[in-house]
Amino acid sequence: MQSLAYFKKITKIKLIIMCLATLLPIVLVAPLETFIKENFNIEVLVLRYLVVALYEICIILKIVRYILILTRKEYCSMQYTKAIDERNIFIRNKTQNFTIKTILFFNSLALIISGFLEPLIFMVIASESLVIVIIYFVAYLYYRKKY
Repeated sequence: MQSLAYFKKITKIKLIIMCLATLLPIVLVAPLETFIKENFNIEVLVLRYLVVALYEICIILKIVRYILILTRKEYCSMQYTKAIDERNIFIRNKTQNFTIKTILFFNSLALIISGFLEPLIFMVIASESLVIVIIYFVAYLYYRKKY
């Protein structure tokens, strides 16, 4: 079980990572947009800036949450209790497990459909599915060895 001091230390690290993550979409969008327009002459995503804005909003909300944890003692103890509560851990694990299985199921359906329609979409979805399976397998091996 982790202590409150360790919880705060991890929160500081997460805060730094989230602050750096706010730059990621900004750094990636312009070069990728230029590259895609020059090489493919197509609009890839109609709502790409909305996606970037939503990504940034999620990151900012996490940053605010981490700052509140580090500055307000009562909020910190409430979040710490939530983090170590066995019921919440069980629910979080079940949710993540179900989500991964559902994503892989819908990716499989999309692979079947796109295999008949568009090879480029098929390759993108296949690559994404492969990355998910590799990450899942590496995490499985790591936690199997750790526990």
